[in-house]
Amino acid sequence: MNRIQEVKKAFPEFASLAVETADPAHKNKYLMWIAAQLAKKYSPEDIRATITAFHKDAKRLRKSDIYSYQDLKVLENEIKDLAMSKRQIEVFSKEMGAIKIFGDDSCTLVRINSKNAILYYGKASKWCIAMEGESYWEEYSTSGNVFYVLLDKEKQRKYAIQKKGLMDVTIWEEDDDEVDDIDDWVKHNRKFESAVFACLHDRDEPMLYRIKRRLTNRQEVSEWIKFQNKNTIKYVNEMHGAGYYLFDPSAPITKKTVKLMSTLQLRELEVISEETPQFITDIANYLAENPKVTFNSFRFRLAHLIPDPCLILNEEDANFIKMNTDPSIASKLLTSNKQDVWSKALLVADPATIVSILPLVKRTQKREFIRRLKMRTNYGKLIEWLASQDMPKIPDEVWSSKAKSQYGEYTEDSVTPEDLEEDIDEED
Repeated sequence: MNRIQEVKKAFPEFASLAVETADPAHKNKYLMWIAAQLAKKYSPEDIRATITAFHKDAKRLRKSDIYSYQDLKVLENEIKDLAMSKRQIEVFSKEMGAIKIFGDDSCTLVRINSKNAILYYGKASKWCIAMEGESYWEEYSTSGNVFYVLLDKEKQRKYAIQKKGLMDVTIWEEDDDEVDDIDDWVKHNRKFESAVFACLHDRDEPMLYRIKRRLTNRQEVSEWIKFQNKNTIKYVNEMHGAGYYLFDPSAPITKKTVKLMSTLQLRELEVISEETPQFITDIANYLAENPKVTFNSFRFRLAHLIPDPCLILNEEDANFIKMNTDPSIASKLLTSNKQDVWSKALLVADPATIVSILPLVKRTQKREFIRRLKMRTNYGKLIEWLASQDMPKIPDEVWSSKAKSQYGEYTEDSVTPEDLEEDIDEED
């Protein structure tokens, strides 16, 4: 039975019109598909135009067999996607929630950041995350998984890459079969080697990107990091400090807790203090009750966050904390004859503190005090800060002699911000 007879048997009402619609050059190759589309009420003109485009771009389409497309609209939409420019595709993908990570003549790798993106790139696959109306994508994407789709341009195939952390990777074929040995798979598919490497070293995946740029909060990351492997945890801890995401505020305070928290900087301790002030108080009390548990630098940072620094510091060290609220202590420390004392004081002192003690510095000490300022502080930043304050004049003591000879006394009317920036650049 030839093709025309098969069509007459399957679609008797549309057989004649199908023959008229078909291009003789195609030798009735698409006749049955044409009859099926006519039965769906598509016009001969639309069918003819779609088949012409398909015949031209069959090798570039995801599937090269027209009978794989049950409906003309599905095929038409895929052909339209091919017509998009590379720039249009990138913009379209980004708006949809997909970011191109890698691309060459053999393949393209995109990171999937949304449900819409996986529905689009996962069309015709059996991946559970690409099932419309199901919640697999939400469950996986919120439990530490990042997904990529690898598009094989030559064989019109695609693969889902599931990454949990930095190096824990699983690859899934279109039929949802897992690739058993990734190293062996890459050896037999060398054209994907660069794409897989790009995936492994993609440090701007959503959560890591947000952590690196401090765009997330501690509790959110604490939940996310529970699902990560040791390589990811190590990477995150190197950015913040081991204690930032791993401490348990409800657990009893031990030396191990203090050791974990001692990796944190003051700004991170301030965040924790805002979230769980009692936890900071409990640590301070533990250190007060256990003076042999040293961690001196941590004690100093922690002392900024408690009402009485003397609780965990000796009086001399506590004075370095108090100096920014007590000008008399600041004056004493900043004009000390001991270099280790005034050097440390200058590192701790706020610009406001430095300005506030100028009237308290003895005349015979001022030259030496200004020398220390220029030697131990970022002098340009100090001048910049002073200029930003609501004051009619910068004190002569900290306005450089070079600037003074060039601009005269510093007042808001006599010196422009541009002049100030030039002077800061020269001083730095």
